[in-house]
Amino acid sequence: MTELPGLRTVSVETSLDDITNARDLSSFDYQEIYLGKEEVTVPAGTFAACKVESETQFENDGPRDTQITWLTNRGSIKSIREESSWGMSINMEAKSLPSIQ
Repeated sequence: MTELPGLRTVSVETSLDDITNARDLSSFDYQEIYLGKEEVTVPAGTFAACKVESETQFENDGPRDTQITWLTNRGSIKSIREESSWGMSINMEAKSLPSIQ
């Protein structure tokens, strides 16, 4: 596993060419839906968070990417992404959050 300094640990590298060469996926519909508020526990603690689902549907019955994110007034605390457009599943959980001053 490759550890890079910053907010998260990276275990798989994706070449920039894999992303920029996806021009056939440049037209899409995007929507976000607020699903409500729920209590979520992550390594950073337990929080009341807003749950939001987003969906990207690429044209011509192309792939559908989905993401569920839990947000607080201090940032995103958890995210589950299924990116079938480039064959990736990404799960993130906050280990720490900035303090509110």
